[in-house]
Amino acid sequence: MSRQFIVMLLAAVVVIGVALYSTVSVNQKHLLTLTGSIDDVRVRPLTPDASLVIVDFTTTNPSAVGFDLIQMELDKMDGDKATPSGLLTKSEIGGYFEYEKLPRPNPVLGIGEMIRGGQTVKRMIAGRFELPEAGLAGATYRIRFHHIDKVDAEITGRKP
Repeated sequence: MSRQFIVMLLAAVVVIGVALYSTVSVNQKHLLTLTGSIDDVRVRPLTPDASLVIVDFTTTNPSAVGFDLIQMELDKMDGDKATPSGLLTKSEIGGYFEYEKLPRPNPVLGIGEMIRGGQTVKRMIAGRFELPEAGLAGATYRIRFHHIDKVDAEITGRKP
């Protein structure tokens, strides 16, 4: 093999490597997802057989594209089994906090909001579970976020 052939081969490998890196890097910036963690879980009894679970969480949109929220779900997880909640709206949560005179450490995340690219937010949501209060505070919860372009993201965790 000649020296010129080896130099050209190395140059071609470098060019292909740079092209692949830039392609992956650009795609990662536009990969729509949310990451985050659950910061706090508060449980309030509503009836002997129903409870309100208030989940405070932090989420980050690592992409360069905004995440337009069209739907959310809050589930209590038992291994692979999910128990869905009746998710409260932003106004219902506000009314409950006002009526009960509870502290509101974070704003409520509502349908129609956008989490901009690169933005980190601290928010809360609440859901009614047809379960007694016992054991709900230490349970694992999953928050699912649905984007307008049929992209889903989720945060799973428990009270630290």
